[in-house]
Amino acid sequence: MSVITDVVAMRELVEDSATLKLLRARNAPVILSIIGNRFDESHRTIPVQEFEGLVEADLAEISFRLGLSFERSAHDYCEDWRQDGYLVRRPLERGRQEVFEPSPDAMAALAFTRGLREPRRVATESRLATIVDRIGTLALAIDANVERRTQDLLRKREELDAELRELEAGHVETMDEDRAVEAALEIIALAEEVPLDFGRVRQDFEEINASLYETILNDTEESEDILDDIFAGVDRISSSPSGTSFRAFYELLGDVNRSETLEDETRAILEHPLAGRLTLAQRIFLRDLMRILRQRSEEVDDVRTAFARGLRRFVQNRNYQQDRILKRSIDHSLALARQLVAKVGLRADVGQSLDLSGVSIKPVSGLGLRNPLESRSAELVVAEGEEPAISYEMVRSIARQSEIDFAELAGNVNRCLAAREAMRGEQEGASGDDEREWRRWVSVGDVLHSFPATQGVASVVGLMALALEQGELGDGTEMIAWTTQEGVRRQAHIGQLRFYEEVVPV
Repeated sequence: MSVITDVVAMRELVEDSATLKLLRARNAPVILSIIGNRFDESHRTIPVQEFEGLVEADLAEISFRLGLSFERSAHDYCEDWRQDGYLVRRPLERGRQEVFEPSPDAMAALAFTRGLREPRRVATESRLATIVDRIGTLALAIDANVERRTQDLLRKREELDAELRELEAGHVETMDEDRAVEAALEIIALAEEVPLDFGRVRQDFEEINASLYETILNDTEESEDILDDIFAGVDRISSSPSGTSFRAFYELLGDVNRSETLEDETRAILEHPLAGRLTLAQRIFLRDLMRILRQRSEEVDDVRTAFARGLRRFVQNRNYQQDRILKRSIDHSLALARQLVAKVGLRADVGQSLDLSGVSIKPVSGLGLRNPLESRSAELVVAEGEEPAISYEMVRSIARQSEIDFAELAGNVNRCLAAREAMRGEQEGASGDDEREWRRWVSVGDVLHSFPATQGVASVVGLMALALEQGELGDGTEMIAWTTQEGVRRQAHIGQLRFYEEVVPV
């Protein structure tokens, strides 16, 4: 690699790496300290509101004790850290709560700074032995020569036989305590990197999942291959390099015999006097190592399973076809918009309006208790000599939205009309067109006079709605009266509404 190529690659790394961005941030000591102290094995995720409250308390204490000033709120800082890639905000799989957790880049920055604060001797015998053993294991694993493999196994058998003879003779050689402590610290250093690897694997799964969705929606030749694999039951996420490595680790961890053996051996180390030279945190880490590995691996496997199921359901339900149409429409609209911007200014009036959906976000401090009395419907009261306070269209709307007993009201109207017809038959000899006209109809006031409103103002509104739908608007006004649910008598002037023939419930 040439110097120029290396410079370009390093520049991209410096610009894109959230780890390096965090290390060179102005408030890097504050960010690293808060994230490093608030998140641990017992609190790997923290609800968003709770974490913001903890950050607010930490900032207040830092400001009071160290004299540092912070111009923004804890919520703003947390949002900045999320956007910069130091925190990951995700919903819980069960429930509607959202949580924060440190990103793999933040964990890498924390591990780097801890290494600077507590440097370890890297040129140790245990590390060299680990490297030598791994090289030998790898060389043997890739060697297909039967003779060399046979010689290696015979050599190991001779070493085991010699060791057995020493044990039978009563000679037991143990590692001295200094070298044992050194080896234990090397094991802890290697094991501490595993949780960070879990975070990276989870991030890889998320990126692979998003990439698969994007490829399917782009409707390319590659997307057809992906669809064929998914329909055939192939798990693209598990078959990826990250998925293959994780599956091998997960299967190894799921080996009951190996897990139990590892737990017994870890317990033996902690019971040995050398454990007294380890810190309390190191002893706790060794004690909980298997539990941590199981829990973290199960969480990552659950994420992988959820992504695979979601992708398979997305494909098998043919939802991708609708999303492809939507994406093409959006891309086409954006292309037209880019062409239009070159000809028409962004603030030009095009004669069209678009109502966008949105949510009004208000702080909790702006909320107040609701008074049920304020939501009571206003009484239909109109002072004498004034125009009605509501229009007839509003009456229709209220009637349709209310639980009004229209069957009862229609029966009352029809009984009033029947009584009026009977009265008309008794007065057939009466003279005067106006009187005969009056005998042909009944008004809302007539119905309320004969049949009081059982639902209060709701009955009044219902009668008016019936008249507007199946009656006619007369001349002048009339006084109507009703009694509220609390027993208060109300009255109002309304435009006269007449019923000429039987009505049916609306």
